[in-house]
Amino acid sequence: MGKRIFTIPRPSAVVFFVCPFATPIWAVRLVIWRLQQAGYSVVAYDTPASIFLAGNPNLLGPTIDAIKHDIQSEIRRFKSVGMSTFGFYGTSLGSFILYNVLSAIPELRWGVFNTGGNLAQSVWRLAKARKAFMAQHISLNDLEQSWHEFQYCPFPDLTGGQYAFMSSPGDRIAPLADIKPYLVPIRQAGADIGIIQIGGRSHLQAAIIGLWRAAKFIAMVRAGEVGERV
Repeated sequence: MGKRIFTIPRPSAVVFFVCPFATPIWAVRLVIWRLQQAGYSVVAYDTPASIFLAGNPNLLGPTIDAIKHDIQSEIRRFKSVGMSTFGFYGTSLGSFILYNVLSAIPELRWGVFNTGGNLAQSVWRLAKARKAFMAQHISLNDLEQSWHEFQYCPFPDLTGGQYAFMSSPGDRIAPLADIKPYLVPIRQAGADIGIIQIGGRSHLQAAIIGLWRAAKFIAMVRAGEVGERV
């Protein structure tokens, strides 16, 4: 897990930002700069490609836990200097990680999941990742069983929280149609959540569109514009 902190004087809030799969922080530095220009301090995380390409399903849990614990620590630190407003922005794998982080940290009162859905099925659609798991004699069913606790994590009281998934009809890795079931537990926890449909003819294009407009989508969600409440 990589981490960098990008602070500005007198930020309006702190955004916890988790990069897409196999994307280093430096590759999204312009996105982070745009968030800073919009008034946010940013704590950014990335994950190694080996989380999938090593063909080991047991790497996911420790990665989620490490980011979760670090965000808890950073929230305590920011609170000690007077900051009280926290949210998140995750893309692709970063969305899935933050979905689980939210289950443990209700102080994240708003956030955006930039693409998302069923992780095991999404990973299985990635040729290199699928081959890596198959080389270890791990099937799609094995992945779904291994990651079940992360895919269907419970949520605490999120009353007043505002969140949105973003997706494109052209995304075949994390399809728009797969997202709806994952809104239900967050909504049942009391939060307002919906789907914002974006462009893009592929998962990569959708993720890039979401990243480039991250500050805009955060502003929308914070204003209560969470998209279609399906």
